[in-house]
Amino acid sequence: MRNTKSSEYRHGIAFIVIGLIISLLFIVVFAKVTTDISAGMTYNATLEVKKNMLRENVENMISFIDYSKADYLAENPGASDEEVEKAMYDIVYERIYSESHMDGSYMWVEKVLDYDGGDNYAIRLIHPNLTDTEGDHLTTNEVNSMGRKAYEEELEGVKKDGYIFLNYEFKKLDSDEVTGKVCYSRLYKDFDWIVCMGVNYDDLNHYEAQARENMRLYQVVMIVAIAATLLLLIGLLTYC
Repeated sequence: MRNTKSSEYRHGIAFIVIGLIISLLFIVVFAKVTTDISAGMTYNATLEVKKNMLRENVENMISFIDYSKADYLAENPGASDEEVEKAMYDIVYERIYSESHMDGSYMWVEKVLDYDGGDNYAIRLIHPNLTDTEGDHLTTNEVNSMGRKAYEEELEGVKKDGYIFLNYEFKKLDSDEVTGKVCYSRLYKDFDWIVCMGVNYDDLNHYEAQARENMRLYQVVMIVAIAATLLLLIGLLTYC
């Protein structure tokens, strides 16, 4: 009789231990899934914030050009279109090169020569990351390392809606490293300029990493708390 009770008791303890292991495994898997979801949500939310920042900065630049052009015309009522554009180029050039933005983002300007695209459809007008190529012609036939015609996508987007968000790969500011980038491009039709601003995707990764680190702390606390509760339960069953 005693052996039967002892056997039942051992089986009960074994059942609880197995339940404990399964519960802990479930907690670990659940914690990992929760962490991945939380980190992904943080990344996506940060990306949306950055995209809104890109749009806001470019739109502010467009407004700045409008105000500067109006001031210039008020002071120079007889100025030709070429003189106005040259004056705005100097003003915008100075502003872009004097600005400093977070996360390696920066602004640049292209001038469209042919809205039908093709070779020499545009000129790289202002580009603080590729100063030696300012004045070079661009082509919509260029295929980037992602297998996409980014210039063609940009041109078609601004022709259709006046603006476009683009994903592509490009050299980082002050570096030869090529990374993924999200860019907001806006057409300023008065001068046939495309004003752009972009930010590197990998500059957003630290936000995701921070979210994962924060979640790990909650995971450890949760696992320890549940494990301690289950161990306490085993102890109570053992001595009852």
